[in-house]
Amino acid sequence: MSPLAPPRKTRVGAPPGELRLPDELIFAGVPRVTVTVYDQSTLETTRVTRLEQLPVEHEAGKVLWISIEGLADLGLFRYLQRTFGIHPLAIEDTLSRRSRPKTEAHHNVVNVIAVDPMTSDPQNFGEVELVSLFLGDNWVISIEDSPGDTFEAVRHRLKHVGSRLRRGGADTLLQALVDTLVDRFFPVLDTFAERLEELDESVGEDTTAAISKELHEIRQALQRLRRYAWPMREAVNALTRSGFSNVSDTLYPYLLDVSDHLAQVIDQIEMLRELATAIRDLHFSALNMKMNEVIRGLTVVSTIFLPLTFLAGLWGMNFRHMPEIEATWGYPMALVSMALVGAGFYVWFKRKRWA
Repeated sequence: MSPLAPPRKTRVGAPPGELRLPDELIFAGVPRVTVTVYDQSTLETTRVTRLEQLPVEHEAGKVLWISIEGLADLGLFRYLQRTFGIHPLAIEDTLSRRSRPKTEAHHNVVNVIAVDPMTSDPQNFGEVELVSLFLGDNWVISIEDSPGDTFEAVRHRLKHVGSRLRRGGADTLLQALVDTLVDRFFPVLDTFAERLEELDESVGEDTTAAISKELHEIRQALQRLRRYAWPMREAVNALTRSGFSNVSDTLYPYLLDVSDHLAQVIDQIEMLRELATAIRDLHFSALNMKMNEVIRGLTVVSTIFLPLTFLAGLWGMNFRHMPEIEATWGYPMALVSMALVGAGFYVWFKRKRWA
């Protein structure tokens, strides 16, 4: 089941903005919360284990990043809603795990819903996990479905004093997080491309049903990625078009670059889907050719034995006045005649390249 599929139990008629945990959690353990506060010269990272340790406010001029990995703590999200002024509908979308990628603003808080294509569960390869990003005044909150190393590259960049990320504000951090999510599409697509190349090389030799099943699964996975990549590009473009007060104009070229990367992702997905379809058609053609060869072989054998059967039936009739029935060499002559007829048909089929 896809991590973004609707829960099996849906409360019909629930009031909008009601906070409730998903009925099916990818990670049911205690959420992993990391608080990072930084500016150009200082960087402090703390792992938070209790709700009371979360900062209510931070020093002016510094950027606060709260990273939450896991959803199984409703009290944590209620705290975020009260402390940072996040709209209940935005928290509801985060917890529902049914939202499509989008960008919207409630008051002064920008909410970007994106996806991570590199899931923590290798059995769900080709699936995605929901990631919610909230941008406020000098603070960013990232919420993931499960613990992982999604933003490890961003944390590594933050360690470099003087980097653009350290010099920028919270909107620069938001752009870096979105850019990381987009870049994580490429290793997934490269894996699909390598596997399709292997299938393309072996499709003529291996005509088992397993190839058809794997090609079908790959096409389904690519279709799922395509379904999320398109709205994710619209979500990135919305950051440049909507004129959010806490998104600097100087960040627009970088956001447009992220949008361009998503366009490349979409093009590569389309190319791989077409390649998977072509390999599937080639596989079906190979199956049909193999079946035709079997049928042709059976037809040749049947055609060779058809006149032999006729001769055996003709000379096997038990009539008193049967022609040649008194011949001394009748039986050997019958066998030789059958052999000559069969050999003649075989040579003829060979010349026609039917056998």
